[in-house]
Amino acid sequence: MCIRDRVTSNLISAHVRNYNDQKIAGVQGVILGYGDENIITKLIEDMPWVYFRKWAVYRRKTTDWAPLANASFRRSILREVGGLDANIPYGEDVDLGWRITKRGYKIVCDAEAVVLHPRKEYDNIIKVIKRMFIRGKADAELQIKHVERTSMTFPSLASVLIMLAISTLALCLIYQNPSFIYALLLWVLVYFLGDALLYSLGIKSSKYYVIRKQGDDSHLCLSILTWSISVLIRLSFELGAFLQKVKKGKPSLIFRELKYITAAKKTGKIVPDNVKLIHG
Repeated sequence: MCIRDRVTSNLISAHVRNYNDQKIAGVQGVILGYGDENIITKLIEDMPWVYFRKWAVYRRKTTDWAPLANASFRRSILREVGGLDANIPYGEDVDLGWRITKRGYKIVCDAEAVVLHPRKEYDNIIKVIKRMFIRGKADAELQIKHVERTSMTFPSLASVLIMLAISTLALCLIYQNPSFIYALLLWVLVYFLGDALLYSLGIKSSKYYVIRKQGDDSHLCLSILTWSISVLIRLSFELGAFLQKVKKGKPSLIFRELKYITAAKKTGKIVPDNVKLIHG
């Protein structure tokens, strides 16, 4: 929790009441935004990759990890697993949760434990891109440390673009012909147009793209602006992950991705419509 967060008046009691079983190691509440809204904050809050902030809203009963902005843990279990790993900034909460649940303990979700996080931290695209780049680096560190949670996948878009750019530059230098650059730009244009079409038709799904709130949730909002922002966020995350894997001498991980969360039982709890807030 940061110093600018606001909390519900019953936040502590909502956490404490869940520790009725020694196997319950931690509790995750709900994280909502407060402050002025703009197109960037609305886009970020609607993206599937931030759903971890509101697992309880979606009636999830347990989770593999909990964001530290609204989480509590048994002190004895924190000591048992060795506490936080400060070497994984923006990923230390994920690492902690995985180490806890790997030992057979549970982290439960409670929709009535609500923290409001300031939207000022993600109210412009530069802030978001910088943060996602760091999160990408954290993703690479998590893959290195928890390789058992990875699975084979196609290289990320950022990885493909970097490799294509290097190959194109090499061909231009070898053949003294800049037309290879035009071929690369044409490929990128066709790829993104095709990508946009597939997402707009609901043929593909992604944690980076915004789901419509009205109508069929399988379709995706595809205004030019929001889609472009989504692509920038995606590329910044993937670029951070790619560069960190290369830096750490783990290029084979370019072909692997993490499974952050596993399927879990659901509960009937949802966030109350009106919550009484106090300043944290």
